[in-house]
Amino acid sequence: MSAYAHPEALADTQWVAEHAHDPSVRIVECDGSPKSYDASHIEGAVFWNAYADILRPDQHVQENPEAAAELFARSGIGRATTVVLYSNSASAAALAFWYLKLFRHPDVRLMNGGRRKWESEGRPFTIEVPTLRQTAYPPAAPDPDIRALRADVERSIGKPGYALVDTRRVQEYSGEWFASKPPAAGERGGHIAGAAHVNFESALNADGTFKPADELRALYAGQGVTPEKKVTTYCTLGWRAGHTWFVLKYLLGYPNVRNYDASWNEWGRAADTPIET
Repeated sequence: MSAYAHPEALADTQWVAEHAHDPSVRIVECDGSPKSYDASHIEGAVFWNAYADILRPDQHVQENPEAAAELFARSGIGRATTVVLYSNSASAAALAFWYLKLFRHPDVRLMNGGRRKWESEGRPFTIEVPTLRQTAYPPAAPDPDIRALRADVERSIGKPGYALVDTRRVQEYSGEWFASKPPAAGERGGHIAGAAHVNFESALNADGTFKPADELRALYAGQGVTPEKKVTTYCTLGWRAGHTWFVLKYLLGYPNVRNYDASWNEWGRAADTPIET
């Protein structure tokens, strides 16, 4: 991991196993459903439901600092806690990473390879839910430097020095697939005008771990997504975009990367946003 710009943002499975009982470390499994967690999880891990804990009912990110602080506090997380995230879904864990960073938590890490890697190595799971002591977590204002709003995206379209990255499947990018099935009233298919397409899973090896830094650089540079540009990632709800945001910012060290977390959930339902197919 030494070739990455910020290797400290990753934790390998051995490190997680060695720190499972470390009181300064909190392991969080984040997913869209508690089904896998309820069946088995890493010892000491708490569960975050991405839909209920990170998103509002309208599926936009919960941006209230007090709500975020309450989630962190009831998870036994203090400002000095090292938070390690994993999931069945690489995108859900990445969304949780971005969410913690949105509220400026200092030490956050993704478990490289996620649940798939842990399981493939034959490491133990448990069904025991940890008993936690709630912390006092001070609310922090969201960091505007890592979040793009619709107006930011609109201002960037067609301008030199900017890059948009669509991280969805190619069928979504082309407009063949819609965010809703069947499409919701007024929903449009396609991609944001001028956006490059790099599926978020292109950054991963077959075992779910991240590809080497040189391969990642070539992957994004090949689509015109280079480090001197102001880059915005997007998908449907900000999950897959959060994953690519992590790759660009923490593994490759791009200095200016934002996640448009409202993504196609907002853009594809608006009547006046520029779309291409």
